[in-house]
Amino acid sequence: MNSKIFESAGYRLFAWVLVLGYMGLIFHLSSKPSIPLPMWFPNQDKIYHFLEYHILAFLSAHATARGSHKKRFWTALTLASVYALTDEFHQSYVPGRDSSFGDWAADACGAWFGAFLYLRSETLLRRARQNAPRLETR
Repeated sequence: MNSKIFESAGYRLFAWVLVLGYMGLIFHLSSKPSIPLPMWFPNQDKIYHFLEYHILAFLSAHATARGSHKKRFWTALTLASVYALTDEFHQSYVPGRDSSFGDWAADACGAWFGAFLYLRSETLLRRARQNAPRLETR
């Protein structure tokens, strides 16, 4: 696959549409009084929070394709963590939902891991491509 497609303006726009669409999904789910998810042990919701914001930061790190890894990491982490903060504020006004520091902390930890995992996987893929044997064409 041609890696130039990932650098095109159309693809960058698509990547940001995914981020915004996922934020919209989070907002929609947060607007519901309850979400019927199985609960097998106490504080299991923290895992859901972690995964939810892991995905958001992963998508955000992908969408911020330009710049150093450090800058992209902090941009994705900040975007996801601030959105998590606004989401907790939003939930405080939804009947049947509550807002807590513990939920935000799980969100922020998930965001950290999502941004880290994306950039680490990108580095490993780049190294693999550089070390892959090249086929000679005649």
